[in-house]
Amino acid sequence: MNASKDNSQKASSDSQNTDSSNATVSSPVSLTLSVVGDCTLGTDETFDYDTSLNAYYENYSADYFLQNVKDIFSADDLTIANFEGTLDSDERENKTFAFKAPASYASILTNGSVEAVNTANNHSHDYGDQSFDDTLAALDDAGIVHFGYDETAVMDVKGIKVGLVGIYELHD
Repeated sequence: MNASKDNSQKASSDSQNTDSSNATVSSPVSLTLSVVGDCTLGTDETFDYDTSLNAYYENYSADYFLQNVKDIFSADDLTIANFEGTLDSDERENKTFAFKAPASYASILTNGSVEAVNTANNHSHDYGDQSFDDTLAALDDAGIVHFGYDETAVMDVKGIKVGLVGIYELHD
């Protein structure tokens, strides 16, 4: 009698195993993110040019600036930076420090494997609203996702939707 009972439990157990082996079980997905602080491209026009970012860009190229972290950024799934300054420029706002760079300097970010930037901060409007819009266009042209203020972004990273929000609430 016990042998019969053991066989029926085994059959029942086998049918449960068969059912569970047909079910799709998704494995957890792991994301590696690198999130870096202020990336200020360009310079303030009142700074000494010889020691400015612009001089280093001309002397060493866009690859110079993130060369020591590029391997890390390339190996992760998503790199996000806080982008301080403007790409392209109009008239400077009345500020102690105002940062600008040519639109081509976005290549510093792409060459360094930065995929997304927050633009909500105290330097994003250093040269006014039009320059901010020009900066967003330059980032778009470089293929860099941007977010901040009223703009959010959602990226698909390894099948996972990652939402990006940038907030700046201080008065300049």
